[in-house]
Amino acid sequence: MAKKTVIKKTAKKKKIVVLPSLRDIVYIPNKVTEAQYDYTLIQERIFNFIMFNLQEAIKLNMNGGNYQQLEMFTTVGNTVKIVLPLKNIALPQQYKDVRTSAKQLASIVVGIPYTEKGTGRKYTRYQGLFKVSVPDEISRNSDLLVEIEKEVAKLLVELEMNNNGKPKGYTSFILQIAVQSKNKYTSRIYKKISSWKEKGGFYMSIKEFRDWLQLGDKYPTYGDLKKRILVPVQQELEGKADCWFNCAETSFEKRDGKTVVGLNFKVITPVLEQEKEIQSDYIKNLLRMHFSFKDVDLSQLEPIFGQEFDYSRITNTLTRLHGHVKANKATINNPKAYIIQSLLKEHEQASQ
Repeated sequence: MAKKTVIKKTAKKKKIVVLPSLRDIVYIPNKVTEAQYDYTLIQERIFNFIMFNLQEAIKLNMNGGNYQQLEMFTTVGNTVKIVLPLKNIALPQQYKDVRTSAKQLASIVVGIPYTEKGTGRKYTRYQGLFKVSVPDEISRNSDLLVEIEKEVAKLLVELEMNNNGKPKGYTSFILQIAVQSKNKYTSRIYKKISSWKEKGGFYMSIKEFRDWLQLGDKYPTYGDLKKRILVPVQQELEGKADCWFNCAETSFEKRDGKTVVGLNFKVITPVLEQEKEIQSDYIKNLLRMHFSFKDVDLSQLEPIFGQEFDYSRITNTLTRLHGHVKANKATINNPKAYIIQSLLKEHEQASQ
């Protein structure tokens, strides 16, 4: 698959981020993101493709439409049927694993948290989500036939709405990143941190983290948890996804004495190079319009448009400087030099 190279802004060094050139954005309710289950890597991949096939219904629900009028919901019977091409799920050498994984899906209990309409009471619904029919002879052209009870499909599709009838509590993520992962936990954690991109981070106690991933007796110590899950997942996402975390940061681990009792996930997102160029061009145009900057003046500010570029900080600084220069024009003899010196000084302080 072709790749597109973009640049991430980091504190000290350039980070090359390689994202898939084909990116399908998938929307899912947060209750699906927060669901408790223990799927294998292939089962999680099947789950992601099922949610991808429910996108028309989810988007209709997001926009206030009646998704139950769609053909998949109006067919005779109590189930929604989805066809998944096997070639999208696995390589030929994995087909036997697909057969085994698909057979087990019906019996794996998933806990989905939800709020009851009308009463506001919170529940967790536990049950197997899917029935899967697998062809006796599997080839690259084979399909998996998935059936979902319509009541369960409603749980997977319907979003919470605010008082204005607008959707809230949903996750958007890149399908290709989720399904191309090699670690069974990468997709789960990627979707989780994707749901917190706008807010910047979240906290989970170790118990909450273990319950969410249904770890049971696996990886009993934090050292095991970090070695087997956190580090491998970070390595799969960092530089290859649109968001990741850093479990090596000091603030990542919350401790009670020497014991790690919780995890502070700070969501790291790359600034795409094309977005950074648009933002830096906007700043330069502001300087041209309000301070009569020429190219020779802008060239002195190249350090602030480099890897440390912070659009929000610079626009806020320029707004403040514009007011200050205007109010003190009698004492500021060279506004350009003053602006350049102020921006470079602040940039240097922010980089330290």
